[in-house]
Amino acid sequence: MSAVRDARLLMQSSTRAVLATLGQEPVAGFPLTSAVPYCLDSAGRPLLLISRLARHTQHVQQDGRVSLFVQGEGSDIQASPRISIAGNLEPLSEADINDAAGRYYRYFPHTQDFHRIYDFSFWRLLPVRAHFIAGFAKVAWVEGQDLLAANPFDRTTESDMVQHMNDDHADALPLYCRQAGVVMPEGVAPVMTGIDAEGFHLRQGDRIVYIRFPRPVSTPLEVRQTLVALLKSARTGENPE
Repeated sequence: MSAVRDARLLMQSSTRAVLATLGQEPVAGFPLTSAVPYCLDSAGRPLLLISRLARHTQHVQQDGRVSLFVQGEGSDIQASPRISIAGNLEPLSEADINDAAGRYYRYFPHTQDFHRIYDFSFWRLLPVRAHFIAGFAKVAWVEGQDLLAANPFDRTTESDMVQHMNDDHADALPLYCRQAGVVMPEGVAPVMTGIDAEGFHLRQGDRIVYIRFPRPVSTPLEVRQTLVALLKSARTGENPE
């Protein structure tokens, strides 16, 4: 795969990041970093839900220039892929909040309705440029627009597919994990949270994992066919290709 697609997949598959902001505190002119959960919105942009009381939120209200750092999985922190995305963080308009909230709360249900009940607000990152390290001596710069890949499924279509899998095929989800080599925590049933062109996310308690499709999909029928093939592979050991 190309460095651009690898970088996009890392941003797409992860749900945890470090946000660096600029402000007058704790020291003027120096960045402040904070750990943040995120998922992507329908256009492929990182979506954050942050407290208005937090220092980093106060920073971006004054200066939206930020960096979002995402670390891929791996036992060696310097050998695993990572990406630092420079961009502008902007608050969502009222018109965009419902779509964003529906997807975000599937990923992080413990924060359900924080934007209504508590002093939280939704923000999205508009990438400008990213520094991507695929591994040792594998470095690339990626332009912001090249990082973005819109989800081919609109809010309703994705939500319906996710709900169908959780309601009618919950028994298949652990098999997808096993097929992908994902370790299952004892006594925790996975729940599907999102589907996009490249794969799907499963939530295992407070952990979220991403399982890649063998090839990209663009229609609900292709999703169904791919999930059926993956399930057959998990049960028989055959290659889903």
